Amino acid sequence: MKSKGQSLLEVYDLKTYFFTRKGIVKAVDGVTFTVHEHETVGLVGESGSGKSVTAFSIMRLIDPPGRIVGGKIYFKGEELLSKPLKEMTKIRGRYISMVMQDPMTALNPVYTVGEQMVEVLTRHLRMRKSEAKRRAIEMLELVKIPSPETRFHEYPHQLSGGMRQRVVIAIALSCNPSLLIADEPTTNLDVTTQAEILNLLKELQEKIGMSTLFITHNFGVIAQLCERVIVMYAGEALEQADTVELLRNPLHPYTKALMECIPRRESRGKRLGSIPGMPPNPVNPPTGCKFHPRCPYAIKGLCDRRKPKLVEVRSGHFVACHLHEVT
Repeated sequence: MKSKGQSLLEVYDLKTYFFTRKGIVKAVDGVTFTVHEHETVGLVGESGSGKSVTAFSIMRLIDPPGRIVGGKIYFKGEELLSKPLKEMTKIRGRYISMVMQDPMTALNPVYTVGEQMVEVLTRHLRMRKSEAKRRAIEMLELVKIPSPETRFHEYPHQLSGGMRQRVVIAIALSCNPSLLIADEPTTNLDVTTQAEILNLLKELQEKIGMSTLFITHNFGVIAQLCERVIVMYAGEALEQADTVELLRNPLHPYTKALMECIPRRESRGKRLGSIPGMPPNPVNPPTGCKFHPRCPYAIKGLCDRRKPKLVEVRSGHFVACHLHEVT
């Protein structure tokens, strides 16, 4: 793997809220993190923790009633949230690409695979159609699709789920983006195909040298692919560290609880851990630390009243928990 370079993506105090009839849902509530060049960073957490909304905010794809209400997002030193939509459209697909959970949502069912790939290449790279076709077939071959010349002329419904996801990856990488955002790209696939797609993404990341923001709820995927990890809960980042450091020394009670839910060889025949309670009501979250109603270490009068700050407790290891605040 190539060495980590300078900052590529910088997200500062990002806040994305949804204004519903029932109230304001603070889907992302003050998240800060950085992705360096040639680095793979994981966003991990339960469903509803704000991972996907963070990704869509970076892409500026938040639809009403959602709105980015605060924060800054810098990509290669340029602030994205202040850019006109026309400029942002040029960045999407060309410099920042995204692979979503469901390839059938990402692919247009009435156009062939080749037509969709050629359209991306001619629009972003100004290629002639003949040149774009050659590039598209090369990309299909790169993502290990058999008989790429044949698949080029097929429609999405003619392909298997794993094959469709490979096409989506080929499209996302066809313009050599600097940053790939992968939003749980293996969720709807069988276990064998999941492993193939994950291995493919790891291989392509090393070959192309792009940065990757990988969104998942699976620590096994994090351990396999990511160099750093950010743990999210109820729209906030509770812990950030290098992957090896976090897996060996999780500091936040929520991170520890998540890891206790992971099946291991030594846990065979034993009952897996679970996190008591339910994620907080997004319209009316608890005061103080949002995790405190489910936390076995919560300090009454502190955790339920004051929100902890994200502080560096070890080199490169940040945690938002009153148990680890530096006094």
